[in-house]
Amino acid sequence: MQLIKCGWKDEMLTAAKESIGSRGGVAEITLEELIVEVTETGIISVPNEIKASIMSQLKDSLNESSGEK
Repeated sequence: MQLIKCGWKDEMLTAAKESIGSRGGVAEITLEELIVEVTETGIISVPNEIKASIMSQLKDSLNESSGEK
């Protein structure tokens, strides 16, 4: 939900469309190739606040699982 609100989803859609267009259309690129092309952009473009929030949630979940508080 946070990624949609910050526009990340739209950025990824644009990146995918650009990759498809640069290859000459959807018939000229496989899903695997598309994923490889946009993954780095996707990771880099996640806002730091969202990354921090996700890391905090993961840490809390792992601490809960191990019995720590």
